[in-house]
Amino acid sequence: MGHETLLLALVAILCYLLALLTSYACVRWILSDQLRTELNDQTRYVAIDGIRGYLAFGVYVHHFILGWLFLHHGYMGPPPHNWENQFGKTSVAIFFMITAFLFWGRAHAKGGMKWRSFFISRVFRIYPLYLVFLFLLCIAVAYKSSWMALEPPMAIAKEVFKWVFFHTPIINNYHGDAFGGVTWTLLYEAWFYLSLPFLVAVFIQKKPAWQKILALGVAAALFAANKLDIGTAAMFLGGILAVYWRTSPKLVAFARGNTAAMVALISLGCVGLFIYDPFNALGILLLTIFFVAIASGNTLFGLLKMRAARWLGEITYSIYLGHGIVLWVIMQNIVPRLSWFHPTTIWMFASAIVVTPILVLLTSASYVLIERPFIAWGHQLANPRPIQPRPHARTLLEEAPGSTLL
Repeated sequence: MGHETLLLALVAILCYLLALLTSYACVRWILSDQLRTELNDQTRYVAIDGIRGYLAFGVYVHHFILGWLFLHHGYMGPPPHNWENQFGKTSVAIFFMITAFLFWGRAHAKGGMKWRSFFISRVFRIYPLYLVFLFLLCIAVAYKSSWMALEPPMAIAKEVFKWVFFHTPIINNYHGDAFGGVTWTLLYEAWFYLSLPFLVAVFIQKKPAWQKILALGVAAALFAANKLDIGTAAMFLGGILAVYWRTSPKLVAFARGNTAAMVALISLGCVGLFIYDPFNALGILLLTIFFVAIASGNTLFGLLKMRAARWLGEITYSIYLGHGIVLWVIMQNIVPRLSWFHPTTIWMFASAIVVTPILVLLTSASYVLIERPFIAWGHQLANPRPIQPRPHARTLLEEAPGSTLL
């Protein structure tokens, strides 16, 4: 292992430790009693709640490393080693599995999915925070463009409009992305949500053959229209497989054990050490092995059930969307302008120590002030009559916990 690689590995570990410590401080001294109670709710998929925080923070670590390599070497490119790339790629891949597991599981369950409620809750879950950060992106573009329109106003409006639907053209000739390049994943999530009724009609419901063919054609047309990649979308299959795995109590019992935890960690380690891009058959297989254990309730020797990890899971969407803005402001617009700044090892560790707690605190605030109120509002519109709480977990884009939001 080279000198720089070792330093980056230590920085990644430091970032995770700081994130967990800051999250613990939030849980211990800042959160309301209601939020603390919800974190202790054992009716949810605790392991999935926990893994979400590690995954979202992995995307931040991935982009922190990219940002630092840019400051140090003067170029922006893919990470040089497998494990550095997997903080981003593998995290996204497992997020897709979580999405498929939860929503295919709902559709597969007795009673099926209430599609009206489903789509209303998705809109209120995805868009309020996304539109806030899209507004911040526009502010960033205007700032970098010296508050001047470098394109016709109508062209800029069309570019911003495409961002609303998760397509990401260059805005006002500014070749930067203060989102951190994560918006493409929301396009895959949106495709899965829109295609889900049609896929359910094909693979779960009893429909005439012509209706199944038509439904499959619609899902395929949505896929082609958005120019998605089949290898990337195939990651959803891992979550669907986990739904059927959980139908066997014996398989679930095995997957919750220590042996399964070791197999899961070894599978994840193989991806991190030996695969650069996991969106292929081998990557899907190894990550599915890992995810099946998590979906069965394996907490990986307790790492996933810590309240600090679960709070990071709670604020996952804010971390996912917000870390790009935080890194853009601090690492691209503040740190390089400091007269005493030099891209040394000390500065790399100092940046991690400063940026990581700021990210956790700011995204905790955005969850409480933006995400949570709109989730509640969307839920009220989707479920106008009171219903009883039921066990559930959340994906990258899923509802917050608590009986008032179920």
